[in-house]
Amino acid sequence: MSDNVSVVSVESSCTSPDSPKGLRKSVNKKKSKGRPVFLWSVSDVSKWLRRHCPLYYGLYGNLFEEHEISGRALVHLNSRKLDQMGINNADHRSELMNQFLRLRLKHEQMELRNLDRGVSL
Repeated sequence: MSDNVSVVSVESSCTSPDSPKGLRKSVNKKKSKGRPVFLWSVSDVSKWLRRHCPLYYGLYGNLFEEHEISGRALVHLNSRKLDQMGINNADHRSELMNQFLRLRLKHEQMELRNLDRGVSL
């Protein structure tokens, strides 16, 4: 059924530290609508981080798991909390926060569309 599939365009700003700052990777893919972020487990967050920020997953994936960052925690992270977790590089925190914001916006848009259609979670 076509209502269960959407085309998502994602610009990933998680690039290698050696890459030029302006480099952006665009990915177009069909993705099934998933659960709301706030229902994600620690494992779901880990999978998302590995898929969307592979460099930072390699550097900090263990910190997200050690701190048991679930979807509910992920949407409440800020730069200060990332620093407290051990992500001391300000540029890395900024890139991660950019990705978290994109994720929140994407899921908020999906929730608004569901509300417009009368779909409840």
